[in-house]
Amino acid sequence: MSNVKRKPKRHIRKSLIVFVVVLIAGIFLAIRVPRQRQKVQLKDLGYSENTIEEIIDQGYYNIIHENGYYSTVLADAIDSHTLYDQYIDFYANLKNDKTVSERDLLLYGRLQEIGYDNVQLNNLFNRLEFWEITPLLTFDFQWNEDNYIEDCIENRETNTIDSFTLAGEYRTLYRITSETEIKDDYSTLVNKTYYLPKDYEPSDLEAISTQYAVYDQYVCKDARQAIEEFCEGSVDNGTPFYVSNAYWSYEDIEALYNNNLNYMTQDQADLVVNRPGHSEHQTGLGLNITPTYESLENFTDTNAYQYFSENCTNFGFIERYPVNKAIITGVYDEPSHLRYLGKDLATKVKTSRLTYDEYYALYIKTWQDETCKPSQEILDKIADYVD
Repeated sequence: MSNVKRKPKRHIRKSLIVFVVVLIAGIFLAIRVPRQRQKVQLKDLGYSENTIEEIIDQGYYNIIHENGYYSTVLADAIDSHTLYDQYIDFYANLKNDKTVSERDLLLYGRLQEIGYDNVQLNNLFNRLEFWEITPLLTFDFQWNEDNYIEDCIENRETNTIDSFTLAGEYRTLYRITSETEIKDDYSTLVNKTYYLPKDYEPSDLEAISTQYAVYDQYVCKDARQAIEEFCEGSVDNGTPFYVSNAYWSYEDIEALYNNNLNYMTQDQADLVVNRPGHSEHQTGLGLNITPTYESLENFTDTNAYQYFSENCTNFGFIERYPVNKAIITGVYDEPSHLRYLGKDLATKVKTSRLTYDEYYALYIKTWQDETCKPSQEILDKIADYVD
């Protein structure tokens, strides 16, 4: 028989086994107990079991627990993985019947940039509709937003997304003005806040055919072609109109404005004509039309106006100063004023049902404070936004 020695079997000490089991149990409890405590705390706030799991897994427990955040709007966003972290306070303070879109977050950021704080913004978005809030982009800053909110609510029987009037005054004309951004895509905004420099003159002015305009009327090249086609269309429709007023230089507008000051106060003059630099006519993209066989005095009641309002975007124009939104534009008596934007932008503006002042401030204006700007992920989902 062989005398080969066998190695002795190794025996794991029971104490080591106990140590490992205790260690594993300790780790399990270290993880499990805090999670259970978190679940209880979140349940006390009102969240369902499924949402609680999502809150913990997505890493929102600390901020929600520390601030006591709860709303069904926030819960739905967490469940659907559509919550944008930087706006969690906004979601948490919205009423249950509200929803949040990327467009809302853009408006939120634009108003933040103007100076509205989170408390004011939560108040506005909870009590008003989107189209009731956007005029604030063009108004003076409202230190007490409750006055504005109450005015909107009191006028809801008559106000709609297409017709907006208020009892109060929310803008002082020309109170704060700045030079506008001159853009190459026809989107330049000129109004009672933004002005063109004195030496600005379009480089591509062309005379409109006297077949479609009174003598010596000029606009930019693309606008000239578009308005001639538009006028031709009005003739074919049996509701003809022609261009009665187009490009004016800074000096022309200045002379007209100063002439008015000879027999009226500045406040009165400001209601009759825009101040020098503040007129769209200087852009070479603004013009006025006059119906050939109908009264300009009641222009909005004419057949020419009906054709004009229904078809202007087909030719790249918008109705720049809709009568039913004069409180927003600050212009009360120019329903015949057209503004050339090009077909694409004109269609977007009309589809938005905003005035161009609101549209520009929301979708086009360059940000002055990048910290208020929504993330690129949000902006990429807003078709109208121009970056």
